[in-house]
Amino acid sequence: MKILFILQYIPYPLDSGGNQAMFNMIDKIREHHEVSLLIYIRTKADEVNISMLRNIWDNVTFYTHKDKEIIGPTSCTYKLLKYIQQSFTRKVNRRYRKWELQQGSRNFDDIFVRNNSCLFNNFIEFSKEYGEYVYQISRKGFDIIQVEFFESLPLIYLLPENTTNVFVHHEIRFVRTENILKVLHENTPNDILQRDMLKDLEIRALSRYDKIIVLTETDRQILLNENPNLDIYVSPAVVKFTNDKYLKFGNPSNELVFIGGGWHFPNVDGLLWFCRDVIPVLSSKIDNIKLNIVGKWPDMHKEHVKKIFPQANFVGFVDDLNAYSNGKISIVPIRIGSGMRMKILDSIVSCSPIVTTTKGMEGLPLNNGEDCYITDVAEDFADAIMTLIKNPELQNRFVENAQNKLNIMLNFQELQQKRIDFYSKIK
Repeated sequence: MKILFILQYIPYPLDSGGNQAMFNMIDKIREHHEVSLLIYIRTKADEVNISMLRNIWDNVTFYTHKDKEIIGPTSCTYKLLKYIQQSFTRKVNRRYRKWELQQGSRNFDDIFVRNNSCLFNNFIEFSKEYGEYVYQISRKGFDIIQVEFFESLPLIYLLPENTTNVFVHHEIRFVRTENILKVLHENTPNDILQRDMLKDLEIRALSRYDKIIVLTETDRQILLNENPNLDIYVSPAVVKFTNDKYLKFGNPSNELVFIGGGWHFPNVDGLLWFCRDVIPVLSSKIDNIKLNIVGKWPDMHKEHVKKIFPQANFVGFVDDLNAYSNGKISIVPIRIGSGMRMKILDSIVSCSPIVTTTKGMEGLPLNNGEDCYITDVAEDFADAIMTLIKNPELQNRFVENAQNKLNIMLNFQELQQKRIDFYSKIK
């Protein structure tokens, strides 16, 4: 079959769990079907990554769209515009905080959440040219058109009706928005309006797709409760172990590691909660806490974290995530989102024992006290970390138990075949 994948993010290089999962899946599908990719190019780095991916996937057809002028992240124009934007944002935030103070509000965290979460920023604004490009390419005789990621959900209105249109829902956005409202100290009428309006738009757009793929059974049930007529298939993300084998558990460490970029707001919220609510409890039990944050983070969010915990170590991108995380204790204090947390899978592959929240472990087959620690209470989160630090044997046992379950329930080859079977059923 001829399958067109419409992507907003390039699944290369393999520097994140999300990229690895998408790369592994398409890599398998191209062995069985005639695959094409339609990708929106936004930066010069995107162009470089696409060029490298073309060399790897020599049997894949690439359709790339870029606006007339790409502003590279190293150009003087880009740096100037970025400086102006950041300066303007800082000034607006200062004025807004001053106004809030005059109004008597003490919940400055709410301001940060509203300014940075998806509550008021949900869809990517596509150029007119990109919309026309999607419209034209989608009519080249494909059997299946698969759209990935929530930001691209509205593209269904441009796709031909005589094609089987599939949407892969990596994260249910109205669930994430509902989580955000729970994080806020108070909900305004406008917050409620935004939540309900965006939820209706999401459900309506989903109903226009012929098939929907979600990563967990939890997400499937959530969507069916909203619209039982949706045709939903569960196909988890795929993580491949190094050389198809697990690493060996290294020397246990009292260092903590958080995996995830600062451009994804649930990561920001989770790390801030950990630093604000868990670190003080942990500090009363242990000196010199070593917290390492892996991934790209904008300076604005780094500063926000360091105001709370100055010792936070932002290590950025690491060449070998498995080797870096091996033996360290992974914290996954996620409170917002849906789908499957790739950082959990990354930690298991890296032989890193895990302490997480209920939301962080959602949709995954690990149990509290057997394979990891799961808690939403800051004091218990800190106690769980201390228990692991004091007990290297427990760290090793958690790693072995988690790996065994992952190998049985999220087997790499079986998950790939599951997705291949999905396309076969469409025929």
